[in-house]
Amino acid sequence: MTKPQLQPGASGHNDVCPCGSQKKYEKCCGKAAKFSAAMQAALQACEAENWQQAQTSCEQALRLEPNHADALQLRVTIALQRRDHKTALTYLRRAIQQSPQSSTLYNILGTIQLELQRINEAEQSYKTAIQLDSDNAKAHHKLGDIWHSQGKLAEAQQAYREALRCQPNFPEVHNNLGQLLLSVHQYDQAIVHLVRAIELRPEQHKTYHLLALALQEQGRYQQAQAVLEQVIRLKPDYAEAWHELGVSLLGQRRLSEGIAALEKSVQLDPKLVQGYLNLGGLHYEHGLADIAREYFRRAQAILPSDALHIKTALCLPAVYESAAQVQAERERLTAELKHLANKKLRLTDPLNEVALTPFYLAYQGENEVEMLSRIGDLFLKTCPTLGQVAPHCLTPKRGGEPLKIGFLSSSFARENHIVNRVMSGVIANWPRDRFQVTLLHPNAPCNEIRLMLRDGDRLLHVPNALEAARQQIAAAQFDILFYCDLGMEPWTYFL
Repeated sequence: MTKPQLQPGASGHNDVCPCGSQKKYEKCCGKAAKFSAAMQAALQACEAENWQQAQTSCEQALRLEPNHADALQLRVTIALQRRDHKTALTYLRRAIQQSPQSSTLYNILGTIQLELQRINEAEQSYKTAIQLDSDNAKAHHKLGDIWHSQGKLAEAQQAYREALRCQPNFPEVHNNLGQLLLSVHQYDQAIVHLVRAIELRPEQHKTYHLLALALQEQGRYQQAQAVLEQVIRLKPDYAEAWHELGVSLLGQRRLSEGIAALEKSVQLDPKLVQGYLNLGGLHYEHGLADIAREYFRRAQAILPSDALHIKTALCLPAVYESAAQVQAERERLTAELKHLANKKLRLTDPLNEVALTPFYLAYQGENEVEMLSRIGDLFLKTCPTLGQVAPHCLTPKRGGEPLKIGFLSSSFARENHIVNRVMSGVIANWPRDRFQVTLLHPNAPCNEIRLMLRDGDRLLHVPNALEAARQQIAAAQFDILFYCDLGMEPWTYFL
């Protein structure tokens, strides 16, 4: 706006305005000039990030024109810059009264309500924004985020896809949809969206992290490593990236490098619980129980959990210096199991929370029936879903049909593994005339396993997640489920 100039005949504020409105100048063009000057001052103060001056000038403008839409929106912007969300909300409602069909204003309303933790109101605001403009990509995006946080994953996925329909190159949506798909184990689709998010916004290191996790879930550790090395070049002190790099290196059997990366992660972030858990689990796998327990204790000090009590108790050495050490370990474990049995412990997902088995009991050379039973009872008490029974097991088997037998192992993916050597002849020579044979696996079977298959045999990919695996195995309705390596690793043990 430009400041109106007094024309001949208009000598002051009380004169009739020369514009022909028949109003006094101070109530007409003079008022407009003051409004324009105040708005200009407010905008200049905003450019200088002088938010106090911007607020003062904008409020001067609003005293002259209380319902001016631009002034109201500018006052909202100033309040948001000052983190004064309640004031922003007050002025925004006034702005919406002046522009009730503005989808953009409802977007801003939803954002403010989210900041104020008014989630239900924010959800309704974004829905209104979409009603006013079905192509409002931001509103679809924010609705997806709300539903994602509430666990409404189907609705969230649909909202994200609507946002991408409206704006295909929306990096945040590709990232968030990729993260959602990763959480529901749709790794191929997750990778597509995460790669696209990186293409659109290559500086976002957290997206690389998510992509690496998706690749790891598919066993593509070398590709995950390459992605994580990119992250570390972007952000060398990103502890989580060093952690996942360690996981990827360990997945390639690069033990010393993997341990070094994990140790680097906890050096960068001494409160990175997962780093201590993985270092503890790794040392346990190599029979170094004392070191493993120390890492687990560090994790427990940061984030206490029932699972860590059990995990620490079950840490046993693989090699003993003497019979006396064997006896001492047995006494320690017996005492800790008794203590844990009297505590009110709860586990939701022991596969991920405990992530180890009492396998090294076998190395003590004793009769382990009683000790293993105690441990099994402890797990059933703390996580009753482990005792789930497939519905078909409760009804009689109809005669005349081949028996359905499933051979299950997490080792089927590993060439030259001892389980495969032990089982290859058994599976290859199992009588197909009386049995329908299925091999169950969490990862793609190696060639050694594929050579065991005969015409009519089946391969069934089973998810790593316990509940999903239980449901899929139950749906297959096997008559016999044969665990090829029971107790060697957590997945089969907890199934």
